[in-house]
Amino acid sequence: MPHSEVYRWSGTADELDNRGSGFDGRLPQIGEIPMIGSLISFFVVGLVSLVVLGVILAVVGTVFSITLGIASILLFKVAPILLVGWVVLALYQRSRGGSTAISASDRDWLESGK
Repeated sequence: MPHSEVYRWSGTADELDNRGSGFDGRLPQIGEIPMIGSLISFFVVGLVSLVVLGVILAVVGTVFSITLGIASILLFKVAPILLVGWVVLALYQRSRGGSTAISASDRDWLESGK
């Protein structure tokens, strides 16, 4: 645009509004602006990725939590009871004078494989 045209305009106000802007009075559609379509597609892909990642992490966290819960129950509630029971039975067997060897009938049964 020449310098003189910037400061002196002899046209109408409508011509001044539309001059050089490329605006024809209508709003463009989404398909007519390729950059907006790319941005929307990147936004949708990113949003889907975040949702999928959130679901995967939730499942992994749930499995990890259940595993730790079961391990803590076994370690701190079941294992001490089993240990006390094993110690009591070992002391009871020693007090009765029993040996750790198996009887002859048990040995025959084990060797026969029945």
